[in-house]
Amino acid sequence: MQMSLQQLEQVILLDRLRHFGHAAEASGLSQPAFSRSLKRIEAELGARLFERSRRGVEPTAAGQAVLEFARQTLDQANLLRKQVRDLGQSAGNYLSLACAFYPAALSLPEALAGLSRKMPRLKFELEVVDWFRALEYVQDGTVELALCELSEAENYPTLECEPVARHAVYFVARKGHPLTLREELPLQDLLSYPWACSRVPARIALALGTAPVAAGAIDHRSGSFMPAVTSPSISTAIRVVSASDLVTPVALSTAADLIDNGTLDIVRFSAPWMSLYYGFTWRRGAALSAGARAFKSQVHQIEKRIAERERALALRFGCDRWDARLRPPPDGGGAET
Repeated sequence: MQMSLQQLEQVILLDRLRHFGHAAEASGLSQPAFSRSLKRIEAELGARLFERSRRGVEPTAAGQAVLEFARQTLDQANLLRKQVRDLGQSAGNYLSLACAFYPAALSLPEALAGLSRKMPRLKFELEVVDWFRALEYVQDGTVELALCELSEAENYPTLECEPVARHAVYFVARKGHPLTLREELPLQDLLSYPWACSRVPARIALALGTAPVAAGAIDHRSGSFMPAVTSPSISTAIRVVSASDLVTPVALSTAADLIDNGTLDIVRFSAPWMSLYYGFTWRRGAALSAGARAFKSQVHQIEKRIAERERALALRFGCDRWDARLRPPPDGGGAET
């Protein structure tokens, strides 16, 4: 049997989410690629594993058997990973890490480069995944540490959380896009175009309303917002947006070169909820390895510089002319200290 652990995870995701699009997004694949992977499993086994019904996607009898096997196999694989990781951590030379897409595009590369220079014998196991998948990896012990959206992690009593960054987010679109030609833009107009990005956390979804829109739709199981096009990375979303009428939310550092050369333009819309909020999370009570502690220190130092760069870019691109978040509070305005 040639099935991989990744394929077994895909079967479990489809059973849990009961939706091909959501399961594909959770696994970091396009829906066609996810469907092809499932068909390969079914062809190898000679049986159909899922059927579509009015209630969504339902496992067949063969699917139930595969699900039981998949859960047992993945439990054993996770146990093996944990045993190997614990051996490495006890020797101080191993770090297992999950990182969500935005910090992966901002601070992760420089942090890993600095850590490899500081601890050249340290071995990494890195998973770049969506933020909710990163949380799952921490909870089930697949990784020691995650760098991801914290608003959801803070709801779990079994997890420790350490904030790292709050960066303003701006929507970008191709040069000449109808939205970029507007000086003032209501939220409903922004929602009238498809979004390309990863799953949007519930703290932001609350501001978007519950009615289906071109931008995407609320996932009522999790409360998060599923964009019209789920993207496996920031760079992929930017490439899609550059050649279409889709829009995507970015930290300006990730799109500055394309804004400078005229490929992309900033949509003149801002709101208090348009921000990244990410940091570290790990299992409560766990003693972090030397590699994890060193990685955290690296990221904190780098993120201070990124925060300064993000604000400088916003001012250079003239966002202060229309973004109230960049304006200083009025004298006597009672700003918090």
